[in-house]
Amino acid sequence: MTIAVEQVKTYNIRTENYEANVSLASSQYCAVAPVSAASGKMKVGLPSGQGVLCRGIVQNAPAAGAQANVMQLGRSKAKAASTFNSGVELTPSGTTGTLEAASSGDYVIAISVDASTCANAIVVVDLVHPFQKN
Repeated sequence: MTIAVEQVKTYNIRTENYEANVSLASSQYCAVAPVSAASGKMKVGLPSGQGVLCRGIVQNAPAAGAQANVMQLGRSKAKAASTFNSGVELTPSGTTGTLEAASSGDYVIAISVDASTCANAIVVVDLVHPFQKN
């Protein structure tokens, strides 16, 4: 039996709110990373490149300067960068914040619950405490 992603309940274990450094209006369910802020308050934005340690998955689609709800642990929806199987360790892909299968040296932030059949598919993932894959 196949269940649509829209029907899957998310289980929020830890969510933090940060100011969006840039518009994340088209980046709902993408990974976000901390960015430096002159005010001393941490802001989040899309990763600056491959291998950046991300804070979690943004649950809303905030404009620049608005509050970004970032889930750090729990079951979440996520946007896939490419195809992958279920049970795969996932890492952010470059500067898009979409997720792909992790390689050695990448920071794993999630384990896929669903398989992804194409780029930009919305899938269910279990967010984990980030670790570097050996």
